Amino acid sequence: MIERLLNKKVYKLRILTTTKCNCRCSYCFVEKKDEFADYDVLEKGVRFLVDSAGDKKLLTLYGGEPLFAYENVQRVIPFAREYAIKKQKRLVMAFVSNSLLLKEEHLRFLQKQGVHYITSLIGSKKYHDEKRRPVDGKSSYDAVAEKVPLIQKYTKVEEAGVCFCVFPDQIEALFDNFKHVLSLGFRNLNMEPILDYKPWTKREDEIFLAHCKKIIVELFASIKRRDFIYLRPISLELAYNKLSDKFASSCLFNFGCVLYPDGSLVMTPWVPKETHAVANLLKDEVYRFADCCFPESGGLCKDCTGHYFPRWSDKQKQLMAHRVYMIYHKFCLEAANLIRKKAKTDPLYKEYLGKVLAHT
Repeated sequence: MIERLLNKKVYKLRILTTTKCNCRCSYCFVEKKDEFADYDVLEKGVRFLVDSAGDKKLLTLYGGEPLFAYENVQRVIPFAREYAIKKQKRLVMAFVSNSLLLKEEHLRFLQKQGVHYITSLIGSKKYHDEKRRPVDGKSSYDAVAEKVPLIQKYTKVEEAGVCFCVFPDQIEALFDNFKHVLSLGFRNLNMEPILDYKPWTKREDEIFLAHCKKIIVELFASIKRRDFIYLRPISLELAYNKLSDKFASSCLFNFGCVLYPDGSLVMTPWVPKETHAVANLLKDEVYRFADCCFPESGGLCKDCTGHYFPRWSDKQKQLMAHRVYMIYHKFCLEAANLIRKKAKTDPLYKEYLGKVLAHT
């Protein structure tokens, strides 16, 4: 049955290796049910991603806290790398962790396998600890900061990333938090405005816009001084045209999928798997989109976006931060296009573009 979905160009798969976590962050969308994905689910997820249409693939392992599922992670990463080689696909893998359980042996393994390591970090201690709350009540910032030298010892600067969450009630500190993460030595950031948490008002939108401009300016300054800063949406546009696809209303599968421990496959973590599962890889069942085929010429072939996503209430829309994402992604698309243009004549921009293409 799953073969009926393989004509879709899936470029990214995020796998929840487990829902077990040692944090209880107020904004997290993952229900902490202590579920674990069987190895069979992980392997089926890899096969689905690699076997689907398209030659460039991204695999992200997260949770919960994926270090609780480290035994299966150790098995599936080599399998994924070898399977992609066998199928002649380019595969980039990332491991996303809160770093509380991180040990040197984990980083040695990930380094050997060529896996990117992404840690969750909101900014300075005050702002990070306000949102990221370990079960033991200790400072999660102190725990992460202690691991930073170890992360940077075993991970290339282009492949040591930060999941940099942005909240409407911390928006005034956005640029300062951005600079703080840079001060720790990180240069690869995935800035995530948090949805479904607290309302994003017009005021927060405007503050975000102002800080976003400063961040983009800082990125261009980093290129000129050859201390490259990477923002995830810009890198994904340069390597995969992801923002161009988004604004061209491309196929839902082209934006990536999420695989849950029970085998449920959904298009985004922001919809419930109980009502919006596309398929179940473990059960080899397909529930949606089996008969559609996205046209390479562009456009929405069956208006899938409109039919897939639920109709949000006005109150829910305030929590979804779609305006903020549009602001951010439009800036990033403009920046990526400028980088492409400058790379044709400027050696520094050409080097920057080459780094992005090699590591994204």
